[in-house]
Amino acid sequence: MIALHQTAIQDHPYQWRSKWNEMNETHIEANHLTMNQPTPTPISAKDLHRWLSDSSSLPICVDVREDQELELAPFPADVLHLPLSRSSDWMETLPQLLPNDRPVVVICHAGIRSWNFGTWLLEQEISYQVWNLEGGIDAWSINVDSSVPRY
Repeated sequence: MIALHQTAIQDHPYQWRSKWNEMNETHIEANHLTMNQPTPTPISAKDLHRWLSDSSSLPICVDVREDQELELAPFPADVLHLPLSRSSDWMETLPQLLPNDRPVVVICHAGIRSWNFGTWLLEQEISYQVWNLEGGIDAWSINVDSSVPRY
């Protein structure tokens, strides 16, 4: 941002305002679109741990991390492993893998990829009850189970 601003002022003293307005309008439009879309419900590691301890209504836990990440720090519960890099392998069967009458908790390393995947699930109406593990497996290791390695 600063580099763009400085370059614009040096090269075109009055055109930087136009560039800034253009970028700002794009940012506002993007935020408006995102705010109107469904997003996963955040769930803390401690709350997920309590939920998994209650056997009456277990969610489907979906781990979107890559194979190497699962080897480094496996989630200590049953998960459906759907690495995002191999989405073409499982995309067609996803509606069968994730029945929309069961809650889904999406997991990744830090909660970003899982949030994106959870948002996509809601947009596609593949699942209607989607939670995102805030802070991912890293938060799980810090707040619930320190035996899960951090990476």
